[in-house]
Amino acid sequence: MKVGSFPKQPAEKLVVSVVYSDAIEPDNGISSVESCEVFPAGELSASPVLLSTDRVRVWVDGGVDGTSYKITVIVKTANGERLEDELICKVKEI
Repeated sequence: MKVGSFPKQPAEKLVVSVVYSDAIEPDNGISSVESCEVFPAGELSASPVLLSTDRVRVWVDGGVDGTSYKITVIVKTANGERLEDELICKVKEI
């Protein structure tokens, strides 16, 4: 489990990359994104895109000022490993 954090304003739509090159062997790679969940649900959306065999981009949109959201991304590798990462998005109107 890796945790990263990033800020955004409520009206922004951002892309955040999760890079797995240090977590997987060179002969392995990400084969799919199994899930991408946001907690609390309903105010912020997170849409993952498998960009390459070692990188997932997550489009993040919405959110309420003053709220922190946990985005959990689970990927599966070609060798059958399952990797889970958490990102914390702190929404703040400037």
